[in-house]
Amino acid sequence: IEVVRFLILSLIIEADKTNRSDYELNNIFLGLADQIEMMADDYMLFDDDESGNFYDDNDEDEDEESDSYVKYKDIPDVKKYTLRITLKHTNFKVWRKIEVPSNITLRCLGEVIIDAMGWQNAHLWQFVEKNDIYTPEHQMEEGILPMLAENRKADDFSLSEVMTKKGKTINFQYDFGDDWEHEVRLSSINDYKKDEEQKINLIDGENACPPEDCGGVYGY
Repeated sequence: IEVVRFLILSLIIEADKTNRSDYELNNIFLGLADQIEMMADDYMLFDDDESGNFYDDNDEDEDEESDSYVKYKDIPDVKKYTLRITLKHTNFKVWRKIEVPSNITLRCLGEVIIDAMGWQNAHLWQFVEKNDIYTPEHQMEEGILPMLAENRKADDFSLSEVMTKKGKTINFQYDFGDDWEHEVRLSSINDYKKDEEQKINLIDGENACPPEDCGGVYGY
């Protein structure tokens, strides 16, 4: 607790000394929150039976919990969206092309992007559109919120509510410490053919994403 207090105080002092933008400060604090979450995940507690055995307080029903969110919203006239996800700020190309139903929730899309890119889903993530930030419900419940932007629950919004026309883009940020930024671009909008299954497809891509916890673009 004292270490966390020291880090927060240090960041506040540093912020007062510099002319950092709200976006930079927001990422600094979110990076700290990500590190705190990782520390909490590694923290071990004694079992209540006083047997001396250790257990991880966060590993109960993790798989069931991760699948319990709403994946699709009930909306009329679902379209086939083709998205191109590109890792930003790198000197090599890392991208994926996927097809998703337009009624997919942003929460579910975030998980799809992480899987498609090859990340381990071991860090916090969010969608960013100007001053709006879309955060998964479980991160909001844990109190890990952006401090300098309008926060919205990613579970409550379908993709079609955020991306309404071809060429529209939104940023996807993964791991607030390493700060991996992705551009998500709506490449095309098409109707589903009669009896065509509305499902998620990985169509194309190039190169693997960098390893986790390597220090971000510049560390890699």
